[in-house]
Amino acid sequence: MIHIGGSDFVLQKDADDPHVWKLTRIEVGDAERRQIEVLSGLEPGAEVITQNTILLKPVVAGMLRDSRSGAR
Repeated sequence: MIHIGGSDFVLQKDADDPHVWKLTRIEVGDAERRQIEVLSGLEPGAEVITQNTILLKPVVAGMLRDSRSGAR
């Protein structure tokens, strides 16, 4: 999970193209040890990146900034 600007995101494998990962906003509940309860945003069985996500935070922040500014 990646926390940016008060929102939580995961990188989720695209169901149609296994080579594509998409940014998905989620709502989280309780967190205990290494597990986080996901309240909404993901379907059961969804594949997400779970390790070393902190390394992707600058990339995700850039994606969000570009999408808000309309850049491609």
